[in-house]
Amino acid sequence: MTDLQFLSIIIRFVSDGLLTFFFFWKLKDISKLRSLLGLLCFIPTCILFVPSSLAVYPDSAFLRYIIRAFSVFAYLLVVKRGGKRVLLYDSLLFCLCLTLCHNLFMTPFLSELRNVNITVSGSPLIDMLFARMVEYLITGLIIWGCASLFHIQDIVDVGWLRLGICLLMAIINILVKHILRMTYNSSPSANIFPLFISLVTLMILLSTEYYMNSVQKNYQVRMALAVQRNQYNALKTTVKLDENTRRLRHDMKNHIIALRAMVNEPDKLNEYLNDIYRDLDSPMYGIRTGNSLLDALLEQKYQFALSKKVKVTYNIDFSNVSFLRDFDLNTIVGNALDNAIEAAAEVPDEEKRTVVFKSAWKADMLILKFDNHYFHEPEIRDGIFVTRKRDNDLHGYGMKNIRKAAERYGGNVVQEILSDKLFRLVILLPSKE
Repeated sequence: MTDLQFLSIIIRFVSDGLLTFFFFWKLKDISKLRSLLGLLCFIPTCILFVPSSLAVYPDSAFLRYIIRAFSVFAYLLVVKRGGKRVLLYDSLLFCLCLTLCHNLFMTPFLSELRNVNITVSGSPLIDMLFARMVEYLITGLIIWGCASLFHIQDIVDVGWLRLGICLLMAIINILVKHILRMTYNSSPSANIFPLFISLVTLMILLSTEYYMNSVQKNYQVRMALAVQRNQYNALKTTVKLDENTRRLRHDMKNHIIALRAMVNEPDKLNEYLNDIYRDLDSPMYGIRTGNSLLDALLEQKYQFALSKKVKVTYNIDFSNVSFLRDFDLNTIVGNALDNAIEAAAEVPDEEKRTVVFKSAWKADMLILKFDNHYFHEPEIRDGIFVTRKRDNDLHGYGMKNIRKAAERYGGNVVQEILSDKLFRLVILLPSKE
C-alpha cells in the first residue's frame, strides 16, 4: 500500500464519519462522554476503505453493507436516545442513502472521479485531494437532502412493515451495486442505470415516509385531543370539589347549630353527619402529591374507579419531580390507571378489585409502580401487554404511548405477571435535573 493510498483511506474514513454525524445530529445525545465512546463503533468500517486488491477487503456488497449498518447501529445505541427498532431503522436508512450515493458514483463521469482517474494538476496528491473533496461534497449534499426529507428526528415509532420496506429497498440497491460493479469492467457506458434505480427507490421510500408520517400525525392529533379531554375532565372534578367545599364552609355555621341541637338525639345526629359526608361527593378530597395537575387527575381517576367498584390506593410524592412535562405525566399516569382500573373491574372477587399506585426514587431514577389484579389473561401485541377494549382503533395504544413518553426521557417500561393473577407495570424515568 502506497502512502497516497493510505492517505486516501484516512480521508474516506474521516469523511464517512462526518457524514454519519451530520445525518444524525438532530437526534438527542445521551451524554457527551458516550458521544466520544461512540466513535469506537466505527473502527470496523476501516476495512471498507482499503484497496480491493488486499485480501482483507470484503468483496461481497452484502457483507460491506452489514459491516456499515452494524457499526452505525452500534453508534446510535451508544450515543443517541430512542427505541432499538427506531434506531435500527435510522441506521438502515442512512446506509441506504449512502448506498444510493455509491451507485450514483458508478455512472460514467462520477466513477472516474471516485477512482481518481482525472487530472487537474501534475501532482497525484492534488488530484486525489481534489477528487475526494468533490466526491464528498456531492455525497454530503445528497445526505443533507435525504436527512431533511426524511425528518428522522420526528420518527418515534417504527412498525415491522416500515422496517421491511426500508430493508427491501436496501437489498435492491445492494444487488444493483453488485451487478453494476461487474458490468463496469466490461461496459462503463451502460452504468447510467444506477441513477434511475436510485431515484426510484428514493421515491418509494419518500412516499412511504410521507404516508407513515401522515398517519402518525393524525394519530398524535387524536391522542392530544384525548389528553386535553382528560385534563378538562380532571379540572372539572377539581372545580366541582372546590365548589362543594366552599358551599360547605358557607353553611358550616348553620351545620354547627344543627349538630348542637342533635347532641341528645344520636340517630338523627348520625343521619345528619352522613348527609354532610355524602354532600362532599368525594372521600378522597384533599389529595396532595405536590403536582396540581396530578392531584386533579387522581381525583378524576378515583371517581372513575368508584364507578367501576374498584378500590384505588395512592402512595406517591411528586413534590420534587420537575423534569416531567405535564403532557407526558398525564399520558403515563392517565393511561396506566385507565388500564389498571379497567382490568381490575373485571375481577369477580370484589376484595381483589384493587389498584395500587406508588412512586419512589432510587439514585437519580424515578420509579412508578402500578399493581392490579386481573381476570382475563392480557393479550400480547408487538411484545407488550394490551388490555381488551371495545374500541379497536385505540387497542393497545395506551401502553404504546406510555412507552413512547418514557423513551423521551431515556426511560424504560417493564411489565410483569406476578402470582395470584397480579399484574405489575413499572416505569423507570431517569431524572435530567
